[in-house]
Amino acid sequence: MIFDASKQKGSSRYYIHPVGMADKPLPGSYGEKSRVLHNAAEKNGMTYKEFMRARKEWRRDAES
Repeated sequence: MIFDASKQKGSSRYYIHPVGMADKPLPGSYGEKSRVLHNAAEKNGMTYKEFMRARKEWRRDAES
């Protein structure tokens, strides 16, 4: 996974950023949660379902 999505602090907007670099949002990637997650999946060359599964596994592995 190359890109992930995060919520902008103090806002309801989400954005796409490189994994591990949440402070470096991609220009023009801000938007509603659903649209941003779908766009992040496309940027990773995955379907939305594959992206969400990989994101869940990656976050679980990062916590342990």
